[in-house]
Amino acid sequence: MDLNKLGDIYQVFEVCAGSYWEDHYTFGKISNKRVKKISKKFIDLVIINTLVPLRFCYAKHVGKDWNEELIELVSQIGRKGREFHHQKL
Repeated sequence: MDLNKLGDIYQVFEVCAGSYWEDHYTFGKISNKRVKKISKKFIDLVIINTLVPLRFCYAKHVGKDWNEELIELVSQIGRKGREFHHQKL
């Protein structure tokens, strides 16, 4: 798995809440059954606000230059967002 590719990072976040949460929003109160997943938009925010800064700091700490790779990763998110926006128009 190459975590420099956006698709591979999305796969890491392909998780669902436990079965209890399929029909609960709060403890002890049953609600309509629904599988709860993390949205791609939220994953994008995690990548931009957590993964990229941590990888940048780590690279700096170990003396590596990953700037281009990190910029490309963020650019992939930007391109994906623009493509989605154009499809909706």
